[in-house]
Amino acid sequence: MSRSPRLVDAADRQTDICVISNTRYSLAVAPRVGAGIVWLRSVNRGDITWRWLREVPQEDPISPSNIGCFLLAPFSNRIAFAKFNWMGQERSLIDAPMMGPHAIHGVAWTATWEVIEHSTETLELVLDRNEADWPWKFHARVHYSLDEEGVRIRLSLRNDSDTAMPSGLGFHPYFPVSDDVTLRADVAAMVTNSNLMLPEKLNANAPSVAELRRGASLPRGLDNGFAHWSGTATICWPTAHKAMRIETRPRAQWAVLYTPVDSNYFCFEPVTHQTNAHNMTVSGISDSGLLSLQPGDEQELTLIMRLAVQ
Repeated sequence: MSRSPRLVDAADRQTDICVISNTRYSLAVAPRVGAGIVWLRSVNRGDITWRWLREVPQEDPISPSNIGCFLLAPFSNRIAFAKFNWMGQERSLIDAPMMGPHAIHGVAWTATWEVIEHSTETLELVLDRNEADWPWKFHARVHYSLDEEGVRIRLSLRNDSDTAMPSGLGFHPYFPVSDDVTLRADVAAMVTNSNLMLPEKLNANAPSVAELRRGASLPRGLDNGFAHWSGTATICWPTAHKAMRIETRPRAQWAVLYTPVDSNYFCFEPVTHQTNAHNMTVSGISDSGLLSLQPGDEQELTLIMRLAVQ
């Protein structure tokens, strides 16, 4: 079974997005499209001076597949064949359209969220799910805020069921590609994939590990997880004199790097667990990062993006 993503038509943009701003930055969120980021811009007296994330063309509808950044909850990335065994019981999920046969990215990214607070520089939204597309009830909350350094996104998840549930969080931003863009991230190993795009094993000697640790040119053609990440990363666009420092709190020990060839964007995704952690198959990993969230307990992850002119 598959689900169809929600859309915001181009004609409805003005009423279906929420904007927060200060003197330096402007951020727009689409509550009906997974509470994802439509834009994150540097501004000067109302003029746009830099676009930090991928943006949907003005004439196109906004959807989860073209938004600038979406939220990952209650799991990140793929669950093999949209099923797993939890506490002795087989659980079946909904596979993603055009991305089957796996479940992917959780359920929050395609859901309609409710705005509960909207001020000049802050925005808070909530999502309650009642076992429609995830076998447990949960309550999710996201808080966006701007300051003079950039943006802070706090995502939390509470188990509202009466049994423990597997839990994971993450963020899926799309960054612009330039000829000289670089990414520096302290990672220990790359997770190699099968031909079904499922993790197989850790490779500490993969060339991309050394490239990321040096902050060299962006490796291309990847869609891989990276293990034992330090929780911080730096992206630089030297010609544009722009840089972004990424930080997670608490530390997210996993990251996914997606760098499609000949694309004008790439993704560096901070996540709390490995891909397909629900069906642990990767050799050499003692901790997948997947949480067993008890009834009433919460998991939280904050992403900080500090924006700078170099």
